Amino acid sequence: MLSGAVRARRPPSPPPSYHQSAPRFPPKDGHLDADERRAAASLGYGPARKTAHASGGYNLTTGEWKLLIVLIVIASAVRLFRISKPDSVVCAVFFPLVSKFVQES
Repeated sequence: MLSGAVRARRPPSPPPSYHQSAPRFPPKDGHLDADERRAAASLGYGPARKTAHASGGYNLTTGEWKLLIVLIVIASAVRLFRISKPDSVVCAVFFPLVSKFVQES
């Protein structure tokens, strides 16, 4: 008895003497094979760019740029708000180093 979990076998490959009338993977328009690409590269033609932005740049919409700037402004305001407070050392781990520095100056 066969259960539903048994996979069926693949159909056999056609014999080497079998030739299809149409290619299995038809070439795309504007497609260059490896030799044609190498010849084009030797003539100085590089691969076509598909995007308008520079490589390595950020592809953000104007709304995303505005949101990014607003977030940076808010984060800066939160970080810099009362930056001079407290006037004393908060972290006790560095207290001996800070006290030496304060006494020497």
